[in-house]
Amino acid sequence: AAPDALPPDALGTVRATVAAYGGNLDALADGAVVVTLTGAAVATDQALRAARCALALGALLPGRSLAMAAGRATFLRGSSLGDLIDRAASLLAAVPGARGAEGPGLIVLDPVTAALLEQHFEVTPSPQGLVLRAEREPLECARTLLGKRTPYVGRESERAVIEAMYKGCVDGPMARAVLVTGTAGIGKSRLAREFVAMLRSGGSPAEVWIARGDPMKAGSPYLLLGGALRRAAGVLGAEPLEVRQQKLDSRVRRSAASSAAVGLVEFLGELAGVKARGEPSV
Repeated sequence: AAPDALPPDALGTVRATVAAYGGNLDALADGAVVVTLTGAAVATDQALRAARCALALGALLPGRSLAMAAGRATFLRGSSLGDLIDRAASLLAAVPGARGAEGPGLIVLDPVTAALLEQHFEVTPSPQGLVLRAEREPLECARTLLGKRTPYVGRESERAVIEAMYKGCVDGPMARAVLVTGTAGIGKSRLAREFVAMLRSGGSPAEVWIARGDPMKAGSPYLLLGGALRRAAGVLGAEPLEVRQQKLDSRVRRSAASSAAVGLVEFLGELAGVKARGEPSV
């Protein structure tokens, strides 16, 4: 983050937020704050975690700009990490008013980070450089080449198997589960996108619920179900609690009788992180 000393209470909140994403925070002598996220995970996963951390910090520090730089750092020698910090500092230097709350509050990226994030986040060019805007909805961002959608080849058999299983669920009816595994970049997300596109373009109605795992919350009970519920209700994390409550209540009442809706909203609200109005019931 740009040089601008934070008050002790804000620094504590920032430090807790960084720790939640598995990062380390250091305050420099000039008031700048440096966050490092390291590990042996796939570079894309590391970049996703860092971007979510940056967006969370941007919400905590409105008006202050942040910069993200990615690369290999050799901590035993200490030189590569210094290069990354210098690169991030040069990005911030190009943002007018970055030192204080009167600034634009941008999250600027180096080209390496932007390339890692472009399929999962909104990254737009600006006079200050490449700017991180927001996270895309999962399975909504199609891969493109020179601005054109790439053809889908080489996974016809896998797609046919999944489509046949779905047809069996509709005709049955019965519930089925499909687990797709593979190394990073092999095409798991593209297979899911193509299947969802088939569902949405077909004649039979299908409601698609999407959830995404978070490696920083491994072991959290019902994490995926809570995320799917929030998206099904159109709940966004940045909205006021009252708006989220109204959306969840409206979604539940589409599928449940009014007599059961109050209890369902309360229980599902706990699961989805949307607390119910008033005092909790017994």
